[in-house]
Amino acid sequence: MKKDLDEVLEMIVNGEISIRKASEEYDYTRDAIRSALTKKYGDSEKLRQVLEDNKANSTTMEIPQDLLRDVFFRAMNKEITLEEARSILGIKDKETLRMKFLEYAENSEDESIRDLYKKYMETQDYSHINFRLEAIKMVRHGLSQTDIALELGISPRTVSREFEKFKNDDDPSFYRFIKLYSEAIMTKKIFTQYELQVQDLFLDEYEEKHYLEIYGPRKTKEEERIEMEEHLVAEEKRLKGEGLTQRQIAERLETSISSLRRARLNVQKRKLLETTGKNLEDDDGNR
Repeated sequence: MKKDLDEVLEMIVNGEISIRKASEEYDYTRDAIRSALTKKYGDSEKLRQVLEDNKANSTTMEIPQDLLRDVFFRAMNKEITLEEARSILGIKDKETLRMKFLEYAENSEDESIRDLYKKYMETQDYSHINFRLEAIKMVRHGLSQTDIALELGISPRTVSREFEKFKNDDDPSFYRFIKLYSEAIMTKKIFTQYELQVQDLFLDEYEEKHYLEIYGPRKTKEEERIEMEEHLVAEEKRLKGEGLTQRQIAERLETSISSLRRARLNVQKRKLLETTGKNLEDDDGNR
């Protein structure tokens, strides 16, 4: 069930629901919720406390140590999948499971357990993760490396190790920038408005200069138009499910009813062309 984002933010700030639970129940990504919280409440102490509480609550669920140990070893030795491990432990998401395993390994006095976890993590393939983009997102949204790790479902140590690779860049400024930011976040520094503006300016210039490296080839105007039409049609369908009228949907999406109709028609045309090789006009008698 979808709920207005502002209502969800109030529930989170009032302690009625966690960010993770809100994401699951109301179909907003945690990244979108965190971004909206930061935009609405700035760098207030209240928001910082809310984020700290949410971060803590994600891994505080109690699991019997004997059960955790058994599942840990079976997963590390690949006797069971991570999906099966989550099911056995009653954990709903990958992030919490990985953090539970990480905590178990790091808190163990048995060095062989820490080595086993380390070797297991080294076998994981992270080539699908754009860590440069994640670093930029971290600063833009006022997150920490631990927050990024939780979002990705990997250990903070892995994020730190991947961020360290930025020092091999031809231009070391990005590495220094991310390192200084991360150190400041670790000390719970609250940035001034001026410092936030400087951060944004640096990232704006860096993204412009290294756009291809970060995001890949720029989209053409046609690709952007298609992406926007797909988004409008998807949102129209979602909002219709909430019982909104066509006029209300257009207002919510800040567009016109005719633009929605045109987007819907263009999406239909493309789908028909992809599946049958025919144009919509051909089926309508070349009108």
